[in-house]
Amino acid sequence: MNKNTSTPQVSSRKTIRYHFDRLKEHERPLKESVLDPFDNQYGRMLSDDISNGILPWSSESTNFDFALNPANKQTESLITQALRRNEYSRDLASATSEFIRNCAQEILNLSEATYELVYFSSNPSSPPVTFRLEYFDSRTLVHRKGRLYQYVPEELRAEHNLPSMIELDKGKIFTFTPPALSPDWKSTLNALSSFRMGLPEFALAAIGNQDEVQFEWQTHFSTQEVALAGVTRALGWNARDLLGKSPLEYYVVHRALLFERFKIQLRSSIISQINKTLDTAGKQLGFQALVSTKGLPTNETIVDAQEKLHSGSASFGEILKPFCRR
Repeated sequence: MNKNTSTPQVSSRKTIRYHFDRLKEHERPLKESVLDPFDNQYGRMLSDDISNGILPWSSESTNFDFALNPANKQTESLITQALRRNEYSRDLASATSEFIRNCAQEILNLSEATYELVYFSSNPSSPPVTFRLEYFDSRTLVHRKGRLYQYVPEELRAEHNLPSMIELDKGKIFTFTPPALSPDWKSTLNALSSFRMGLPEFALAAIGNQDEVQFEWQTHFSTQEVALAGVTRALGWNARDLLGKSPLEYYVVHRALLFERFKIQLRSSIISQINKTLDTAGKQLGFQALVSTKGLPTNETIVDAQEKLHSGSASFGEILKPFCRR
């Protein structure tokens, strides 16, 4: 590995990070978001529950941790700096955890999360000594005649004297996508985007005027709960217990396992794609390393739990115990 410990000053970064809203309407034939979950209460709740629950928040009360193979303190420090999203992530576990949560949020929002692999060196003629994965909005990418560009909005061009297109090195652009075999989460998010709990306007208007309009409140709310359960069935999300008390406990556990399975698949996919970037960076900086988790449920854990649920060979509490996080 390169032993240069001088403070790196020169960055290879080509992309610029800006909010998609800075693009004017006529500049948006690029890639519009399939869904902005933040526009809807339930889409936002689902997105938050997945990204926040994809990993435990602390390894202090669990056996959870990240490992580097082969173990090497210098390499671990290098990767920690590359993945950290904030100044509070001081070790490999916290940096990687935060990266995975942020990446999952972007995947759920845009169907993908795109990063530029940026190298840093002490001067233009020196080899790189550190690296970092820098996020940017994938909707700003433009593919043209086998080349890859980032579109620069008119507003930024005028402010910073930038060209309309910045050509990128395709070998340094990494796009994280959801696992191919995961449930149809896009359909779930799209359905939730138009889902509304509550009372219809005519029912609200009828409050205090029951003689004129008869409204079955309980039937209405029960119907909404059934509809919400149907919309979220593929992922198994319980909508933070908004499905009511009607589902049987067996069905509640069944859905919980489906939701855990999706989070495991998404987490595993992101880690696999992190390792692809480490392979590329390692060839430039002279290291070999793979990131893996320790002490977390796997797909095999899900299969075992589902078999126990279907056979009735374990209590519901025992089945869910491997997935409980404190």
